[in-house]
Amino acid sequence: MELEALPHPSGKRHRGPARRRVAYQSPSDATSIGVSEWNPGEWPYATTEPEFCQILSGCATFMPDGGEPMPLKAGGAILMHPGTVGCWIVVEALRRLSLTLPRIS
Repeated sequence: MELEALPHPSGKRHRGPARRRVAYQSPSDATSIGVSEWNPGEWPYATTEPEFCQILSGCATFMPDGGEPMPLKAGGAILMHPGTVGCWIVVEALRRLSLTLPRIS
């Protein structure tokens, strides 16, 4: 899957996903599926919707606020609940598949 580079408004190096491709975006709710590539580094992360992530390649640790570190590598997966806040620490360039679902009330 060819990924699109995300332009950085200031022309500086990206923190977080540097390239991504949305394969599907629901016209009626938050459901989406896509692939993103993340550069090595550290940055804050927060989600308002449930998100399932499958690590396709690379190595990172997700540090949830107030929780235990979650090391992830190719083949690993993580489910982020609505309101998850934390920090991604990418050691080796990361490629991940993400499925975002609408929040169920």
